[in-house]
Amino acid sequence: VVAGAYAAGVPIFVGTDAGGGIDHGLAAEEMLLLHEQAGMSPVDVLAAASWKAREWLGFGTLTEGGPADLVAYERDPRVDLSVVREPSRIILRGRVVR
Repeated sequence: VVAGAYAAGVPIFVGTDAGGGIDHGLAAEEMLLLHEQAGMSPVDVLAAASWKAREWLGFGTLTEGGPADLVAYERDPRVDLSVVREPSRIILRGRVVR
């Protein structure tokens, strides 16, 4: 279903909500499934989990001095999407938490 929607140009996003037997905290696994099973490119998967979702929700772009939630990786996730399981830095609301 998702692969067909993606092929048809339907916007696909990665969510963090859960309920009804769905576990929280599986965004990285969802991202890998979108790549492996739905045929989404790594860049499209990253967009679905970040800037495209942010735009769709009506949030602006990152600005200097503004609040920021982001992750950093030791390797390029555009080349190896599995790296999303291992963030080297996590920044929430502009503060480094890991």
